[in-house]
Order: sequence, then C-alpha cells, then structure tokens
Amino acid sequence: TFVVAGVDAANWVDFKVYCWRIGATTATPLWTYQHVSTGAQQDTPQQVELSADGKTIAVASWGAQANGHPEVLIFDRDVGNVPVASIDTPGSAMDVDVSEDGQFVVAGTKAVHANTNGNGGEAYSYDLGGQGYRLRGTPSIGRSIQLEIGGNPGDPVLLWAGLALLPSPVPVFPFRGSFALDPAFLFLLPTPVGTIPGSGVATLPVTIPFDPATVGATVYTQVARTTAGGTIDNFLRLPITP
Repeated sequence: TFVVAGVDAANWVDFKVYCWRIGATTATPLWTYQHVSTGAQQDTPQQVELSADGKTIAVASWGAQANGHPEVLIFDRDVGNVPVASIDTPGSAMDVDVSEDGQFVVAGTKAVHANTNGNGGEAYSYDLGGQGYRLRGTPSIGRSIQLEIGGNPGDPVLLWAGLALLPSPVPVFPFRGSFALDPAFLFLLPTPVGTIPGSGVATLPVTIPFDPATVGATVYTQVARTTAGGTIDNFLRLPITP
C-alpha cells in the first residue's frame, strides 16, 4: 500500500489523499479523498502513517480555518475514501502514528492553527479495536514484553512464531480467520500456552534474549483460540531493537 496526501499549490484549502495498491511491477489507484474548505489558513498535510499490513491509514493535517474536516483522518484501505474514524482538534495536527497491528492511532497537535501565533498542544490516542492479540512493551534485547490474547473465558490458546510472512494470509480449515506466517520459516509450531482467564484477556510474558546479533531481525507471532471450531487472531510483528 502507498498513500500520499497533498494540497493544491494554487488553492491551499483543496486537500487530497491518494491511495494505491503496489505490486511487484504495478501500481493500481484504489481511491482518492478530497475536501475543499474555505478561509485563509492552509490545510497543509503533515504526516501519513500506515499499519504493518497497509490496511489502517492515518493522515494528519493543519486543518482549514472553517474546520471543514477533522485534522486527523483514519481510513481503512479496503473500505475506500470515506474515513472510518477521525480526531477533531481545536488546532493543527503536527504528527501521527499507527501501531503495527492497526489498533491504535496517536497524534500530537498544536493548540491553535499552525498559521496562528500561539503555543501549547495536546496528544490524542484513538483505539480502533478489532484486534484480539496485542503487544505490550518494546521487544528490545534483554527486556520483557507481554503478549495479550483476548477471548472467551476457558478458550484454549495456541501460539505460532516465525521469521517471515506469507505474501497473503490464507484460510485454514476449520478455523475462522486467516493464517499469515510462512510455514517454511516457523521456529515455533502450534504450541498450547494456556487458556483465556475469567477476565477475558490472557497474558503471556516473554523475555527477549540479550543477543546483540538479533538486533534488526523481526519475529512474527500469531495465536488461535480453539473452542467451537477455532478462531485465528491477527499476527504481531516484533522488530528486535537494542
């Protein structure tokens, strides 16, 4: 997925977002978002960020004087050019980021429009939900992280880990959901790691070995809950850092 945001050089309130699907030798336009506002203040885009799978897209802009659209727009690549969520601020968005799994969007803003003298700012976090499998912590060598698995109490949980993803996730009968890890690069075959407790969230602590040679590598993990035919949850990307 490739996304770019821009403003018309001759009309600084004509704001656009373009989304393409990128293949090995092709680029296919998927959709364009456009909003033409009014007023003298520039609706300048500041940042575009995507989730690891390219599905969740967040765009930060200064916004226009008439506040014609929220300063942070959140798109689902596969839904199209209508934002699925947004963050409306009193000022201008200066930065935005998306979590690897696409669940969280965070933004930093100036308290007033970027074209206006003033100071102060705010930070926002938006939870899009929909991700049953989450990472808490930073996968740095020698540190501990937590893998959190949501589900129904009593659901048994299986864990996979590997070093590569498939080009596209594939269905695995009889499970609901799709499997994303490349079987040729698995180093942890489906392993039982317990059951979902009464709280609805299982916590799996993991310590990253202190091995400087692994810095820069990426480990991919995925879980499944095996009750009632089974459900494969989203995968997590764990980039090993110093």
